[in-house]
Amino acid sequence: MSPRRPRPSTANQHEGWDVTGSSATVGGTTNSSAVGSCAQTNGGSESVSASLLETAIAVAGGTALASPTRAASALVTIRGEAFVGGPSRSSKKRKSERSEPGSGSSGVLESYFARGRMSDIGDERVGESSASLGTQNTRSNNAADAPIVDEVNKEGSRSTGNLGSPRSIASKTMPPRAKSTTNARSQKLSFRPYKVQPTVDPKLFEDTWENVLRVAVNAVQGSRGTSYSYEELYGKVEDICRQKNAVLLYSKLEQECNLHISSQIKNLSGQYVQDEDFLRSVDRCWNDHCSQMSTIQSIFLYLDRTYVVQGGIGDRSLWNMGLRLFGGHFVQRVDVQRKSIAGVLSLIEKERNGDSVDRLLIKSLVRIFTAIDRYRDSFEKPLLDASERYYQAEGSAKIQELEVAVYLMHVENRITQENERVNFYLDPFTRKALIPCVHSTLIAPHVSVILEKGFDAICNDHRVEDLSRMYNLLRAVSDSSQDSPLMQMKASFSAYIKRVGGNMIMDTEKDADLVQSLLDFKKRLDTIVQDAFQGSESFVYALKESFEVFINMRQNTPAELIARFIDNILRTGNKGFSEEELEDNLDRVMTLFRFVRGKDIFEAFYKKYLAKRLLFQKSASHDLEKLMLEKLKMECGAVFTNKLEGMFKDVDLSKDIMASFHQHQSSVQKLKDVDLSVYVLTLSYWPPTSKVEVTLPQEVLELHEIFKTFYLSNHSG
Repeated sequence: MSPRRPRPSTANQHEGWDVTGSSATVGGTTNSSAVGSCAQTNGGSESVSASLLETAIAVAGGTALASPTRAASALVTIRGEAFVGGPSRSSKKRKSERSEPGSGSSGVLESYFARGRMSDIGDERVGESSASLGTQNTRSNNAADAPIVDEVNKEGSRSTGNLGSPRSIASKTMPPRAKSTTNARSQKLSFRPYKVQPTVDPKLFEDTWENVLRVAVNAVQGSRGTSYSYEELYGKVEDICRQKNAVLLYSKLEQECNLHISSQIKNLSGQYVQDEDFLRSVDRCWNDHCSQMSTIQSIFLYLDRTYVVQGGIGDRSLWNMGLRLFGGHFVQRVDVQRKSIAGVLSLIEKERNGDSVDRLLIKSLVRIFTAIDRYRDSFEKPLLDASERYYQAEGSAKIQELEVAVYLMHVENRITQENERVNFYLDPFTRKALIPCVHSTLIAPHVSVILEKGFDAICNDHRVEDLSRMYNLLRAVSDSSQDSPLMQMKASFSAYIKRVGGNMIMDTEKDADLVQSLLDFKKRLDTIVQDAFQGSESFVYALKESFEVFINMRQNTPAELIARFIDNILRTGNKGFSEEELEDNLDRVMTLFRFVRGKDIFEAFYKKYLAKRLLFQKSASHDLEKLMLEKLKMECGAVFTNKLEGMFKDVDLSKDIMASFHQHQSSVQKLKDVDLSVYVLTLSYWPPTSKVEVTLPQEVLELHEIFKTFYLSNHSG
């Protein structure tokens, strides 16, 4: 390794190259230029291998630093790639200086290149420097290195403010590029940062704000053009923020926006025009504000994202700052706010009356109150009050003019319209208060009129859809109290059933068709309860209770008529009916049977009709008889059907006895001319009958004695 050469004089150290031994160092003050390099750490220092230099070092210089962006920089191209380097010293103090934005050459270069300002160095300088400034791969101690150092020091000592032109330095100091040799040793360059940090002109912020940024903001607010591009304005904002003036910049911007918004709202306060024209002026002012704040936010995007959103300066964003300022002045101008609310409510009332209005204008104006967070306090309450007054007046008039069914349809249409209104231009949370407002004004005050005037008529016409609409509307205004609208509707339903059913029961001229009429009436009511009243348990109970009341107004008659109706079904069988229809009729009859209180009366009449069917063989189907018996057993229990089952056993036993008698020798000859059928019955099972004297023919008397002898020979009782 060659011995170190003496260091240049202090003047040369102040600005210029310092070459010692096999390395060169760069020093400087605030008037010097920073030199960037791509350094490879070796033994605690950062260096550049001279054997890897394929181009030259382009040094960009300037006068005394006015701002960090005017700091000089250098570009070293190694193997065709550009790198930005830092100082040669590796102490912790110099590393902290290098990491602080705007505090040293490395920070300047990082900021410089991060904004894409590589054009200040330029490809042309790099090319020219590469052509004139060569590096030798052969490490030697010959005197060829001395002229290079001397020339560099001479150039550096000529001026106290810069290092000279990169082009002149390259042409005067560097020898022609030599061919590399295989046994050459690498020459190393070492660079040092500024010893004193550069300072910032204190007037830079005020000049930039007054002459550039404020002008740009005023141009945006006045819809004028500006001579600066968005990129330039963005760069100015970034420079100010990096100089730790973000809070001051935010304050200046807030003041400027506040003045402009105040003047715009004040202009609205002085307008004396029609409601809709005034609303359009307010809408225009709001739209202009949104457009202007969007543009301003784009210009000050670096401030917004880096220091407002993340740093917690002021509002959550510049956009929120604009909303806060606009809302504050809008609320302070009471006349503007009052006229805006009154105008919007007037348009909504016109729409309710059927007039055509600009719904998009209403939507935009409502969004103003939502955006400035004044919807609940300033707009929603007046809207609900106006809606309540409107529908109270309409309900009082319409309930007298329209039929109940038509009025209910009108109310349903109003609710649908209000839901659409909420979906289109009102706040979604308004639905929770607006829809109940319609119910409470159009339905709740008129429940008694609705039920008295139209319930019976709708039920008589069996208009299930209208009943369903009535049920839904009354349920919307009902609570759990006993006098709620829904309970009043239930009472009307019970009264209707008792009135109509009682008239049917008490009409003795229609007893022949009474059961069928009751079955049809019950079917209609079941349909109403399931389809219109949604199977409500309270209405199901009301139906059962009401049927039980009116069906027992005539004692014994309903039970007898039901037993006779069943007898007719079992006699005719499935004539004209399928088995499913026949079983369905029996089920419906059993439903009526449940409402009958005199079950013993029904049993007596049913046993009487059953005896006739069995003894005279009038039953259409033995299986159908058994099915009906099973239904009675399930409904009333085994005790109720014990005697009825005994009657069936007697008939079956009698058939077996007659079959044996027909095969007896003593009766074969006699039975040729006479068809004899004998039933042996248990007296307690069958209904009582009066004793009747009958004179039988001689042939029958003979067969009677023969059967008596046959039966007693086989049975004891």
